[in-house]
Amino acid sequence: MTPGNPWVNDIRMHNFRGEMSRIGFPIPQNCRFRRYRNFTIRSAVITFLALCLYEAMQSVGDTPTRRNDFKMKQTPWIEHVQQSQERRKGVIILTSHRSGSTFFGQLFNQRPDVFFHFEPLLPFGYGCAKIDDPLRVEYLTNLFQCNISNQDSLPIDKGSRKQSDYTSANLCLQQNFCFREKSKRMCSEEFCKIPKACWECDPVDSEVASEMCEISHLTAIKVIRICDLMTLKPLLENPSLDIKILHLVRDPRGVLGSRKKLEGKYGFEAIGVTCERMENSLDIGFDPQNTWLDGKYKVIRYEDVCQRPMHIASEIYKFVGLSMTTAMEKWITSNTEGQLNLVGDTRAYKVERKMLKEKLRGRKKLRELIINDPYTTTRNSSATWREWRDNLDFHMVEQVQQDCRTAMHKLKYVPVGTAGELRNDEFNVLGKFCSDRTLPRCSRVTDILFKLT
Repeated sequence: MTPGNPWVNDIRMHNFRGEMSRIGFPIPQNCRFRRYRNFTIRSAVITFLALCLYEAMQSVGDTPTRRNDFKMKQTPWIEHVQQSQERRKGVIILTSHRSGSTFFGQLFNQRPDVFFHFEPLLPFGYGCAKIDDPLRVEYLTNLFQCNISNQDSLPIDKGSRKQSDYTSANLCLQQNFCFREKSKRMCSEEFCKIPKACWECDPVDSEVASEMCEISHLTAIKVIRICDLMTLKPLLENPSLDIKILHLVRDPRGVLGSRKKLEGKYGFEAIGVTCERMENSLDIGFDPQNTWLDGKYKVIRYEDVCQRPMHIASEIYKFVGLSMTTAMEKWITSNTEGQLNLVGDTRAYKVERKMLKEKLRGRKKLRELIINDPYTTTRNSSATWREWRDNLDFHMVEQVQQDCRTAMHKLKYVPVGTAGELRNDEFNVLGKFCSDRTLPRCSRVTDILFKLT
């Protein structure tokens, strides 16, 4: 040990070799060892500082970080979809106002492998001007191709007779996404800190939304603003897309009964116009000469979904190329039996918040508020489809049957002849409805299930 050794004054104990050391380890006896020690310490400090600098550069800006986090969360099935999918797969839920499409759309919205749009055509208004059809198809094509960008170019129908439509259309522009709170993906943590209250969150990041869309198995879009099935022909014939159409229909008497709940606040469209549009689309859909619909078009009655939700959901998934999951089975059971344990509905959350704000108490009261709210998806479906028989008087039913007799005949809805038949549950208002373009399809199983109902 030399006098110049910096550890000379710190010698305190013998090490295990009998040598003097500060902390029980051999004392460096030469400059070579000291240089190695100093080099190691400096290298470790430099490496640590470099890592800190790298993390700081990565954290600049919120959007890139959120996008990187999103990519890290990709699952094996997502990677498989990215590698194997050639044409973008999509589903159009074609229906009319108050036809049960909110719940029907949730069969897709609740799935993590589906990117769901709820009424993206809202800014086009309710009109059926043919001049708008190419614009609507072009916009739907962009959505199916995951070209989700700021929607400044969308038309806003300022001449709409509903002021609420214009307000909602503006919300599409403000949120960069129509009915953002109706999309489970757009209310996820990638876009919002409080998913259940996502209507209060910042606008949707269009670039992140496009990436999320691209890694989804398929895109599902629910529309009530397509008045003629023929309008969608260019979409089905687009070589870059693989689109299928689920045409959801409902008994016009049930449609009127559902709209009647909103009367006074929002009003409702003339039921005769709805039936006329439905009839025209059915004529196109069932015409065997329209081969462009072969294997791509199915008609589903809302009442069949309500009575056999699990069976119909399985048929729907099979048609569009999805498989039933345990999570979806639980969700369907919960939301068709009026349970609250798996609601997952932002509207239900609004009802719950309002209840707490008004200091209402009781689980039973909350359940009643949610189930009776016209915009939630939680229902006792086996009873919901027939509510019109209790809520409409015979005169109103008679008028609907007169205005919609052709459409009802095509869909096998049985008219009631007297007020007694209207209130009599034993009088069956549903006939057998099945063909090669319906779900469920005609089969021995269908006959058995129909007899059971």
